[in-house]
Amino acid sequence: MLASYEHLGREVASMMRLAKLDDAAVIERTLSVGWEGLEEARALGRGVILVTGHYGNWEMAAATFASRGMAIAAIVRRQGNRLVDERLQAMRHKLGVQTIYQGEAPSRVPRILRANGVVGIVGDQDARRSGVFVQYFGRPASTHRGPALFALRLGAPVFTCVARRLPGNDVRYEVRGEKVEFTPSGVLDADVLALTAELAARLEREVRVAPEQYFWFHKRWKTRPPEEKLPEGAT
Repeated sequence: MLASYEHLGREVASMMRLAKLDDAAVIERTLSVGWEGLEEARALGRGVILVTGHYGNWEMAAATFASRGMAIAAIVRRQGNRLVDERLQAMRHKLGVQTIYQGEAPSRVPRILRANGVVGIVGDQDARRSGVFVQYFGRPASTHRGPALFALRLGAPVFTCVARRLPGNDVRYEVRGEKVEFTPSGVLDADVLALTAELAARLEREVRVAPEQYFWFHKRWKTRPPEEKLPEGAT
């Protein structure tokens, strides 16, 4: 757990410096992997959905795409502290990353994908009762349906993406994109569940490579499945 705190401290400091970087500096600090597949997917003209998690440095992942001339819009959660929210928004916009607040996603994401844009989604927050339950590190976790729904309804290719900090003294990240091959069955609810489960499994595999780089501090498993009943008298 100590290593996770150390990683978190480093990445907070890195994000504070991100706004001072230009495209050349971001490119110098990042190694992109899987770029050819992303370019091929965009050639289809249906946009691309990138799904990541609270792992490595997700802000650097978005900046990596923007720095290489690939317009990206990231779905973000509005921060409770207005000043923090404004500072994060200013940093993202300076780096060339558009932002979509979660409440705007249903209307804005389809427009961006139809314009062949790239949409980034951090998909590992607890989705409460509106999510679907999939296995994540051996436990059912309520997971947002959005990435799968957008992909299935709009026919957009889906990639998992992580920005993992590389060892050494230099501030460098490997930003890896991997296409998710998925053949729909035609039954929407079943397809959403299957694709969401696959996305969770892929993120889990990435986290296991460097578990200290995962944000273990958020309440990922807070919502429990309805069939998990508390013992009598428990609260």
